[in-house]
Amino acid sequence: MSSGTNGPAALPERRIVYPDSLGTSAKLSVTLPLAAEPISEGVSWFAARQSFELKSGASYLLELEWDGGREQQSALLGDLPLLVRW
Repeated sequence: MSSGTNGPAALPERRIVYPDSLGTSAKLSVTLPLAAEPISEGVSWFAARQSFELKSGASYLLELEWDGGREQQSALLGDLPLLVRW
């Protein structure tokens, strides 16, 4: 996909409005399909040190959560497998 120049095509702008009270404490979870290739040693190393949570599921998904999801709000970002919770 190219914009006709040397750089990549611009993606449409998507904005999510978060409350001013949103803190900085974040949790990262990575979900991999059950049939995914074996997990690399590097990914396993980070998961073992609780840098992020590694889960099995039906499809790929990256979840970012701030402040334990206390506002009970979430947004799935378009066609990306990215879920944001606050």
